[in-house]
Amino acid sequence: MAENTKVQKTEKAIQMVFIEIASKKGFNKMSVKDITEVAHISRGTFYLHYLDKFDLLDHYENDLLNDIVELFGKYSKSSLKKALPNKDYTNNAFFQMFSYLYKHKQLTSVLLRNPDSIIKTRMKEIIDMEIKSDLTNHTKISIELTISNDYAEEIILQNVLSIITFWLQKSHPEKPDIVYQIFLNCLFQF
Repeated sequence: MAENTKVQKTEKAIQMVFIEIASKKGFNKMSVKDITEVAHISRGTFYLHYLDKFDLLDHYENDLLNDIVELFGKYSKSSLKKALPNKDYTNNAFFQMFSYLYKHKQLTSVLLRNPDSIIKTRMKEIIDMEIKSDLTNHTKISIELTISNDYAEEIILQNVLSIITFWLQKSHPEKPDIVYQIFLNCLFQF
């Protein structure tokens, strides 16, 4: 048990330092030496956990993305068209995704700013699958104008990614419920 706690402490220290250094220097200029010095761990300890800084990056991306996939599997994905603002949204998968990203906002923000990160591409794929599923199961999204599903899908997808990126880059991001309402309001512009 004590060994497991020590491993968790080390991984938490590495993550905090990763966020700090990536925020200041950027991922490309970050080195394993930087991480180990600031985290006060040996290079050997770092290499027990990760192959290199790219493996570390992959680890953080995969953790975030796998958790998002799990959220979409666990929570309701009621029709985007039926997801009205100001209704109970705590069991909605998109709200849960916003809550999760907010909880991990520092790491997510660093990953979104990193050009070497695949997080945007993979998030887009995950969200795209959810939107396609919704648009396939329901008729075209429309209020005043009817647009084809492929355009509606791309507009919604880009809106979600833009909202997430803009939101998490702010020095004081709003709470998830506010951003979820913004997301829904953007949906109803169609």
